[in-house]
Amino acid sequence: YRVNDRLLDSVSFTVAQFRRVAFQVKSSVPQRAFFLGDEVAVDVSASYLAGGAMPSSSYQYFWARTPAGFSPPGTQWKNYVFGPGLWEGQRYLSSGEGNLTPSGSAQIKEKTDGQNASGSAYYYTLETTVQDIDRQAIASTASVFVHPASFYLGVRFASGAADGWWSRFVSTGKEVKAEVALV
Repeated sequence: YRVNDRLLDSVSFTVAQFRRVAFQVKSSVPQRAFFLGDEVAVDVSASYLAGGAMPSSSYQYFWARTPAGFSPPGTQWKNYVFGPGLWEGQRYLSSGEGNLTPSGSAQIKEKTDGQNASGSAYYYTLETTVQDIDRQAIASTASVFVHPASFYLGVRFASGAADGWWSRFVSTGKEVKAEVALV
């Protein structure tokens, strides 16, 4: 790569063989709200680009969970904080393998319990890799936003902080007023 027209580093590689993609993999999630404790079911399907399903093809999958921030739409929620901070990183949950049905599909499920940070929203992400008879592998990813409850409590400083900015720390001996909202 270059910075100010000066070559800093480079990498070379050789393409030994190229093969066109022969099939596609799709992952779909129901369009509804998910809450802590729900089971997430992702429908995965694979089909040849020339037409037809990929019956009994092998697949591998893994589930991961990543903390997510939540803020309702609208400017009235400016400077509110909903839920704890995003202190936890991505966490591996489970993995497995199987074969697609005769119609070229599978449903892969994961339970959304056992979260570490109480009150946090999370993205649950499934990555599925399907392999055809010629060992060509194609992956698909689907993510679901999981709410910790059916409501959120939001907090912001009403006074005692610059422009309502939220900090986990406040000055000692200084009066701080907070506003709370239920969404």
